[in-house]
Amino acid sequence: KPQLETQLLPQVPQLRSQSRLELRSLGSRRDWIVAVLDHRSTVVANIWLGSDPQHNWAYDGLIRIGPPSAGTGVWATYQRYFDGSYRRLPSR
Repeated sequence: KPQLETQLLPQVPQLRSQSRLELRSLGSRRDWIVAVLDHRSTVVANIWLGSDPQHNWAYDGLIRIGPPSAGTGVWATYQRYFDGSYRRLPSR
């Protein structure tokens, strides 16, 4: 959680500072997504760790972030590297 908050979130231009993370369920899947909350505790984005919401939740190990209102929409895809850094991947 601290690593995502300090290393990943600052790279996402759609998000403002002071965001925090919280695990959320998606349908019957408990703790399936990471919700990004603003300073008023409003969900402003979702993060999917390892699974692709746009391809039937196929596992590929990448990190996706997108708006909460779009269901499984994705703003950007990132890869986490061994040194703890996150790099945005080109859009496909």
